[in-house]
Amino acid sequence: MLPRSFCFWEEIKIYWFRDCYSRRRRCVRLRVTVDYLGHVKRLIGVDQGEEVQLMENAEVRDLLLYLAEKHGEAFKKAIYDVSGGDLKANFIMTVNGLLLNQLEGVKTRLRDGDHVVVMPIVSGG
Repeated sequence: MLPRSFCFWEEIKIYWFRDCYSRRRRCVRLRVTVDYLGHVKRLIGVDQGEEVQLMENAEVRDLLLYLAEKHGEAFKKAIYDVSGGDLKANFIMTVNGLLLNQLEGVKTRLRDGDHVVVMPIVSGG
């Protein structure tokens, strides 16, 4: 016999899937790969990039808000100005190899499978 909590969560899961099916657009998620170059890794305490899931029609600003929430004060203090809504002056971001200023800035819409790179302006190897 399954524990009662299992049944409760199964009911919630079934309801969520039913709700998603009826409002398909709202529940669709897209996956974006985010890589960090240079001292960005050290600043936010990661060793490698990550895959992030966002809602359909997400923009770069949504991704930045997610990363700021996930990585906390270190990300907010060094890389992303939440109040200003843009990257700080010493950092740049590319989406599929194009700089944000070549696109629509933080209003650039992301698509499933996009590759985003966050890096300092000066980087070397």
